[in-house]
Amino acid sequence: MSAQICVGTSGQLKWECWRNLPDDEIGELYADEDYPIRSDISQTIYKIQSPVNFDNLMGGRIRGYLSVPTSDTVVFN
Repeated sequence: MSAQICVGTSGQLKWECWRNLPDDEIGELYADEDYPIRSDISQTIYKIQSPVNFDNLMGGRIRGYLSVPTSDTVVFN
């Protein structure tokens, strides 16, 4: 079995945000005409945490790859 090649810079994640959603339900994000293609804000982050106290009535996502050495045992929860 060969390893997959991950696209992106090691140690960096992408945080994307869609602002001014009419409600705090996930369905409002999915209904936004710009989701998932064009976010209002996109920035590089260096840990799996979105900016704190950013905004109300917004939806966001964090994208990136995890690379785990084959010799390690890892549990995700």
